[in-house]
Amino acid sequence: MSLVSSIAGNIVLFPTFANANFDGMDTANGGGVPTVGYYECTYNKLRNGSDLFWAVLFYALAFYAFMLRLLWKEWKSFINLRFEFLSARYSLLFF
Repeated sequence: MSLVSSIAGNIVLFPTFANANFDGMDTANGGGVPTVGYYECTYNKLRNGSDLFWAVLFYALAFYAFMLRLLWKEWKSFINLRFEFLSARYSLLFF
């Protein structure tokens, strides 16, 4: 699960952040956080209102959908095993 998300993140998000030409400093207001070091490969690299935010949004939605699907599959298999365990066939073994 974490391997899949890290590979997908490297394929989608790192090029998105690398293509953002924003140094993190807001020249109009004179504030901001410079994007050096760790911040060069994070969400902070994107300028406010950038179209690259859509790539981050779609990645997050796809990741959440993937995780919810995995949880749903796990839940279905757990329920089947739980009902089988609670059936009379297994309950006689413990009493």
